[in-house]
Amino acid sequence: MSPVDIVIIVAVSVAFVAAVTAIIVRKLRKKGGCDCGCSGCPHAGNCRGGKN
Repeated sequence: MSPVDIVIIVAVSVAFVAAVTAIIVRKLRKKGGCDCGCSGCPHAGNCRGGKN
């Protein structure tokens, strides 16, 4: 395995861990959904506090 391959694997791994961490932090802070207040939105149930 060349050094370039190792760098690519490390970069992809770091990006994956960052994305998963961002999702977890977002869910813990209860900031899911768009919070637009549209009851017709398919993601309306995900808005903060269930506002529809």
